[in-house]
Amino acid sequence: MIIATGGGCFIHNRQWMLENGVVLFLDVPYVQLVSRLGADPTRPLWKNAEQLYKDRYEEYKKAHHQIDASGTPEEVVERIRALPLWNAG
Repeated sequence: MIIATGGGCFIHNRQWMLENGVVLFLDVPYVQLVSRLGADPTRPLWKNAEQLYKDRYEEYKKAHHQIDASGTPEEVVERIRALPLWNAG
């Protein structure tokens, strides 16, 4: 099962997640995140988004695997598939 969470979920539940699953950090530079998501000033956390990203970045890197997710979706999937996580059968 794959569960995609928001960044705050890992910050607040890191220990449980690390002990009970395999955590992947899809690492994307902040500028690229803004480009993908769009700057939405109506989102409550957007005012402090860049600082929040900087504050949380080192915590995110505590995931079991850090994946360069700056490429195309297909490239990111291939990087994930290359991890030793999947059963051969």
